[in-house]
Order: sequence, then C-alpha cells, then structure tokens
Amino acid sequence: MRNRMLDHKRNIVRKKILVVLSLALYTMMSSSAVAYAQQQQQQDVRLPIAVHLQQTPPPASPTPSKHHKHHKSSGSAATPPPASSTPTEHHKSSGSAVASPSVSPTPTEHHKSLDVSLQQTPPPAASPTPSENPGQHEPSGNAKLRWNPRSQELTVTLQVSGLQPGSSHAAHIHAGACSAVGKILHPFQDIVADKAGNATLTTTIYKQVGGIPPTGWNITVHKGATTETGTLLCGDVVNPHRLLTASVPLQPPSASAMKT
Repeated sequence: MRNRMLDHKRNIVRKKILVVLSLALYTMMSSSAVAYAQQQQQQDVRLPIAVHLQQTPPPASPTPSKHHKHHKSSGSAATPPPASSTPTEHHKSSGSAVASPSVSPTPTEHHKSLDVSLQQTPPPAASPTPSENPGQHEPSGNAKLRWNPRSQELTVTLQVSGLQPGSSHAAHIHAGACSAVGKILHPFQDIVADKAGNATLTTTIYKQVGGIPPTGWNITVHKGATTETGTLLCGDVVNPHRLLTASVPLQPPSASAMKT
C-alpha cells in the first residue's frame, strides 16, 4: 500500500514536470516564430528596394541641376525613372510614391564626389595670431599726485602699461607743457617694466611748498633710460582749483611735441 502511494506521487510529479517543460518549449517556439516572422517582413520590405537600386543604372546625361529644373517645371511628385524602367514597374518594386533613387548618383559616385570636394576645399585663412606683447606698441599710463600740506610732501604714483618687457625708462616732472617741455624739476627713479610690460613707481618729493600748481608742470616718461631717447608718454598737470590731489593721464606725444 505504501509503495503504491509513493508511485502515485512520483507519477504526479513527473506529469507536472512534463507540463512545465511543454509550456516552456511552447513559449520558446512561439517567440522564435514571431521573431522570424518580423525578420522576414523586414527583409521583404528591404528586398524590392535593394534589388531596384542594384538593377537601376545611373542616368545618362542630366546633371542634378538640370534635374531639379525639370522637376520644378513638370510639378510632379515622383521623379521619372530612366528609360530602362517604366513608372509602373518602379512603383511595384518600391511600393511607394517616393522618387526613384536612381536619379541621384550611386552611393559609390556620391562618396567619390564628397571626397573630391573635401580635397579641393581650401583651408580657411589663418587668423592673425596676437603678438606676444600686444600692448607694447600702444603704451599708456596715469600719474596720481597727492600733496600733504602738513608735511609739505608730494607723493607721485606712476602706472604704465604696454612697455617692452624688462625695459627701463627715465621719468621726470618737467616745467612747461607737453607741447613745449622745459627743464627737469623733479627727477624720479627709472621705471622698469615687468614680464607683462607693466610698471609701477611711487616717489615722494619733500619740501614741496605750495602744493600742486594749477599749470606749468608736465610728467614725462622717456623712451629709454636717458632723456636723450625722447618722449614716450607725457601728461600736463592741470589743477585749477588747487586741490590736494590730481590725476594726470599719460599719452604718447603729438607730432608737434618736442623731444627732450
């Protein structure tokens, strides 16, 4: 009796296993069949177009530009195929009203034309590279004057840019204007440009009685370490209200300015 029950249970387990395997096999076969059907549909869609592309020869004479003019004049939606195939055969093979791809160059000719155009296209003109020291030919600067009435000290701060890196320049307060530079009233230490062509110099003038004059001064930066090198930058001191501070722009001298 016990052996019969065990056999009965074993038969039930075997049947369940067979059912599960059958379902799995059926599912696999169904999915494979669906995938195969889809692949066949895709191949059936691509095959007429591929065959038509291989069998249709390129047009004999019309150029793309002439073809476009003919296309506009006729006003038809489909481009007429070459003489070897009729419009009816073209629509049957492609299955759509799209213009025949035989009108355009074959893929090989198209790639060749692209390669030739790329080889023949001249490179763009090289843009001018900026100079290593773009500001050295356009020097400019500013001088700030501050007078202390208690100590009678005049502090002058010069800031110059656009110089040749490492160059030295003499600087002074001269009498007169930049158009008629007079004698040196107050000499400064030489201005030395850094690697970027910039220079800053602060000088204190002691016992400057009367402060900053309304006119009659100019601040000159020379082209070199001596006054004989000429004027690089110059600015007239203008202080009509006898203020304690003044700002003097330094600019290249005009053609009428005198060299000192």
